[in-house]
Amino acid sequence: MRNFFLHKLACLATIGLLHGCLLFQPSAPARPPDRDASQNRSLPAAYHYSLGVLNLLNENSAEAVSEYEKARHFDPDSTFLAAELAMLYGERGSFEKALALLNDILKAHPRDVEVHFLLAGLYANIKDHPNAVRAYQTVIALDPKHMPAHLYLGAVYAEQKDFQNALDTIRKLLDIDPDHAIGRYYLAKILTELKQDDEAEKELKKVLDLRPSFEAALTDLGALYEKQKKYTLAIGIYDHIAKTYPGRVRIRIRMADLLLREKRDAEADQVFGEILRQSASNKDIALTIGLIYLERERPDRAVDLFGKLIVSYPDDQKIRYLLAAAYSDKSQTRQALELFAQITPGSDFYVNARTHAATILKKEGRPDEAVKTIREAIALKTDAPGLYLFLCSLYDEKKDYVQAEKVLREGLDVLPKSTELFYSLGVLYEKTDRFEDSIKLMRQILAINPDHADALNFIGYSYADRNIRLNEAEELIQKALQLKPGSAYIIDSLGWVYFRQNKLGKAIELLKEAAGLQPDDVAISEHLGDAYARNGNLKEALEIYQKTLKLNPDSKTLPGKISDLLKK
Repeated sequence: MRNFFLHKLACLATIGLLHGCLLFQPSAPARPPDRDASQNRSLPAAYHYSLGVLNLLNENSAEAVSEYEKARHFDPDSTFLAAELAMLYGERGSFEKALALLNDILKAHPRDVEVHFLLAGLYANIKDHPNAVRAYQTVIALDPKHMPAHLYLGAVYAEQKDFQNALDTIRKLLDIDPDHAIGRYYLAKILTELKQDDEAEKELKKVLDLRPSFEAALTDLGALYEKQKKYTLAIGIYDHIAKTYPGRVRIRIRMADLLLREKRDAEADQVFGEILRQSASNKDIALTIGLIYLERERPDRAVDLFGKLIVSYPDDQKIRYLLAAAYSDKSQTRQALELFAQITPGSDFYVNARTHAATILKKEGRPDEAVKTIREAIALKTDAPGLYLFLCSLYDEKKDYVQAEKVLREGLDVLPKSTELFYSLGVLYEKTDRFEDSIKLMRQILAINPDHADALNFIGYSYADRNIRLNEAEELIQKALQLKPGSAYIIDSLGWVYFRQNKLGKAIELLKEAAGLQPDDVAISEHLGDAYARNGNLKEALEIYQKTLKLNPDSKTLPGKISDLLKK
């Protein structure tokens, strides 16, 4: 929405000036002029004005200003020349001169509607919204049916996010002219910004009833259908645009992307194929299509497309990286690793290439090579916490907790306020039975960021799990839940606090909610089973335990709990 109104306001001065060009007339003199004096004055003015126009046609605006100023010297009473000069000042960025000149005109002609309109457009263009609003309101007061003033006043309100006044203004315009297509289009844009999608859809359809080929309205209606996940309707709109305006490549690309979402792969391939044939030399279009194929899990097509591009652009590191990523998605990891290795340290894609390669090596059970690869990335980019976290995870999988801690400490030396690194170190301490140290680290995080929901939850759950400081645990977790409403893990923590406090009704309610959000999380499910068991809901507890054991057959606690229930 913001871009729409910025675009309109950027054009505002020019549009307003065009109105001025067409409508300004030389002012009527206060007394009959001397015929000879008038002719002597107007002929030189016309001459210099004509030279100014010629200079504008030759894109020499500086000379045009000079000639207009000379013309006005010979005819100082002409509002037409004054407005033309003000217009040119505005176009060249001399806004103070333009404003001064327009205000001078209005001193002599305070009811000149089009000068007020031009002044309003200039204020809007320099983002002086209060004065723009006042100037447009003056235009409307002088001419209540001045449609452009209503339209642009609504746009200025919308630019300030004052959507209620924007709506009221545009609706007044539509009261005057219900068939004003641009007004209805503005109304639809404002309604979209206010998330009143159904009303916006109705207005866009009314616009298209008035102007069936209004491209912007068609495009916005298609985007609205996309937002509502009405992909079939969006495809229909984009297909109509593509047929009406055959050169709209981006619209055809969006249509093909939606066809892939709808599993209409053959149709999407046909559209993409036509685009690629028609834009054979356009690398950016080919890259865009390749990325869509990657995102929509069609790595075979992406490999084919990027493979052709790399032949044409062998030094393009982005294409090489994307080709490697496509091979990786296609499970052709040898080719992927070879291509990632070809990306040099000077490339913007080097760190991502090393990280992606390390991910492949980790999955293939080659942790030492993965460590070496991610180390190469860290050597080039020392200030990326994600790289240290990745390297830590590699050591963690090897159960080399000493090295894992060293890596996190190494990262904290470079990034001493990284809450991500502190949090991971706290989790590592908890895993290695350093409970007090883990809590100290979490409190360090809260000193940096008191609203760190995960640190609050960590401390609260740790206390609940150890059945200590339960009131403080409840307070911490409640705050975490306010910061991250709907988080299954935080809801589980609060449920576990209530379990420890023997508030079993509350515990079961929250643990059921958490299990519904994360049905495959074995810890949450086991907590729910424990709450049912303590509350005497033995049948429900047994069902939960048995289901959870299927998800986690290596559990050390579930077999005993199931056995105990079966004995009762």
